Amino acid sequence: MRYSKNFLMTLDPAADDYALRLEQARNFARVAKLGLRLRGRLGQNNPNRALYAVGGSLYRPCAQDIRLEHATRVDVYLKK
Repeated sequence: MRYSKNFLMTLDPAADDYALRLEQARNFARVAKLGLRLRGRLGQNNPNRALYAVGGSLYRPCAQDIRLEHATRVDVYLKK
């Protein structure tokens, strides 16, 4: 569980209802006149983890953004 007042839900990109739930989140944000922010999470035993570790091609020393194609989970946040 994420501890942000803007957190909406966590999605699994491998789930059958991923596209449907993402569209529901987009519609909710549109009605509320807010933006939507998708943040990827690597999860355990992700084969792309080495890309984001120190020395990897996608490593950043500050807050990282995980590409959605590398993520095992996607957190959805509302933004103003």
